[in-house]
Amino acid sequence: MHANKTIHLRGLEKKDQMVFSSLLSLLSLKTTDEWTIGLQENSDAIVVDFDLEEGQRLANSLERTGKKVILYGNHPRCRQHPLWLGKPLRATDMLRCLKEIETISTTGKTHADPDDQSHNQSHNQSHDKSIYQQPAPAVRLKRWPDRELCRAYPGAIRLCAVLMKHSVTVEKAALMAGLPYQRAADFVAKCKERNYIEEKPIEIIGIHQTVNSNNQKTKLFDRLRHKFRARA
Repeated sequence: MHANKTIHLRGLEKKDQMVFSSLLSLLSLKTTDEWTIGLQENSDAIVVDFDLEEGQRLANSLERTGKKVILYGNHPRCRQHPLWLGKPLRATDMLRCLKEIETISTTGKTHADPDDQSHNQSHNQSHDKSIYQQPAPAVRLKRWPDRELCRAYPGAIRLCAVLMKHSVTVEKAALMAGLPYQRAADFVAKCKERNYIEEKPIEIIGIHQTVNSNNQKTKLFDRLRHKFRARA
């Protein structure tokens, strides 16, 4: 039997609210229950923009009261949460969250419940794999953005100065420019839309590569020592 359930949105921008509402009406046909947007915090689930400091405090507070909270954003802590939606919003992620909430309501536990060790181990392995194989790309400005775009984001000039000189992640660029992460991420997203941004994957050097490099250096020093001893 279908149940009527609601989701309350907190801290999301109007455009994100519109996208969320549209997707929810479509995806509700693929879920066991019928989902709609709720106006009260006593809804079955609450979506919080976790990229905002206020959203982080709110999410922690709501979860302490037993609320089902969906973290919306690209903050590193979001990926560790069973209910997470990345930016930009995707239908597959949203459907996964809805079905996860229905599972919690039915069984009282998430798919990643600790007592399910086989699933928990595979989940951790896939999570670790995603972290090391899909790191955030480095971004760099190919040219200076137009004035109107820079004016729309306070501090964008500092961020542009960083990205003209360095290829770094958005998170690091925000720190270097002294800007909130979300503002920097939004600005970079707009720059990508206008083809101002160049993305490069960040290569991760494995431990074995470091060891091999050290071994090569050691062998080189050994050869030099023998050479000088022979001359002496």
